[in-house]
Amino acid sequence: MTTAVLYESTQFEPLIDEPWVPARIEDAIAAIVADTDAAFDPEALWPADEWDGWEEPLPLKSLYVGAAGVIWALDALRRRGYAETSLDLTSAALRTLELKRVTPDFAADEHYHPASLFCGETGPLLAAFRLTSDPELPARCLPR
Repeated sequence: MTTAVLYESTQFEPLIDEPWVPARIEDAIAAIVADTDAAFDPEALWPADEWDGWEEPLPLKSLYVGAAGVIWALDALRRRGYAETSLDLTSAALRTLELKRVTPDFAADEHYHPASLFCGETGPLLAAFRLTSDPELPARCLPR
């Protein structure tokens, strides 16, 4: 008999009983961004955890669990002054959108819809538009 595990404690940092120290948090964010930058491949984007990538075409590209979400997060951290990425986020976003159009994630899911914000093409389109401000991108959300 197998048991489903909803929380794998070894995958997370343990809680600590120490006061909030902004510098410690800033260092942790910078380390996460550096690891994210190092894991990036311009062609293959980011590797997926086995659980996240189960039965999905790789690389994952969606906003919910994929490259568009990573790009959005890195851009948000940069815009707010929390961390600086070394990546060309605009190129990464456009590559993600290109790959999403060729091979959508989650297409086998019965609830999948191509226009979904989190799992469809809209998420990568939004991330690319946020970085490029290209007025042609929103028009690509229209049905083909």
